[in-house]
Amino acid sequence: MSDPFLNRRAEPLFLVPWPVPAFAGTFVAIHALVSLVPIYWKGWIYQTFSLVPTKFLLDQADVVALAFSNLLTHGFLHYDWLHVAFNVAFLLAAGGPVMRNCGAVRMWLLFAVCVIAGGVLHVAVYWNEPATVIGASGGVGGLLAAALRYRTRKLSQGEIVAPITRGPVASFALFWLGLNLAFFLWEKIGGSPLGGIATMAHIGGFLAGLFLAPVMVRGARAQSWPRRT
Repeated sequence: MSDPFLNRRAEPLFLVPWPVPAFAGTFVAIHALVSLVPIYWKGWIYQTFSLVPTKFLLDQADVVALAFSNLLTHGFLHYDWLHVAFNVAFLLAAGGPVMRNCGAVRMWLLFAVCVIAGGVLHVAVYWNEPATVIGASGGVGGLLAAALRYRTRKLSQGEIVAPITRGPVASFALFWLGLNLAFFLWEKIGGSPLGGIATMAHIGGFLAGLFLAPVMVRGARAQSWPRRT
């Protein structure tokens, strides 16, 4: 029996399967809805679904339970349209390879796990601070890491993912982690604000995608790219 992973051709970067822009469209739709509701409801939405580390320290069981759900829900809110645009662009670039190798359900699952991982690291670092975080960048960073491992593998050698030590993977991982650590340290030593960049969420989500890529692709049905005419 032939292996679909070995027979598949190289994957074009910008030929995006429809579930990816459909998923990206949820970010646009949610932000549009939040932008249109009255200011009271907008405040309630952000207060209820954003991730705030200090919520975990309260004695109210319902607030703590909500805080745990916020590890995921914060990934579907954004500050402004520029924030939405950045995450949609990265999702469109990274989602194709992940969706083609893992399927839509596993792509969504990987995104959710990476959002949660980014949220957990954010809470761990800012445990005693009301450092609110929102945005899909933790999940998108995880998809980007997984896509990089899928695209740089050597199918002729039977690889389902590229090793983390492979040049392009390692180089981009060091760049991503180093850049976000630099931003984090800059703010910690009192540098000028960087527009609320969620550095720990970026790092946590990216690392989750990097290490979960082999788990998500294993046993998934490979999907062929449409033939070009």
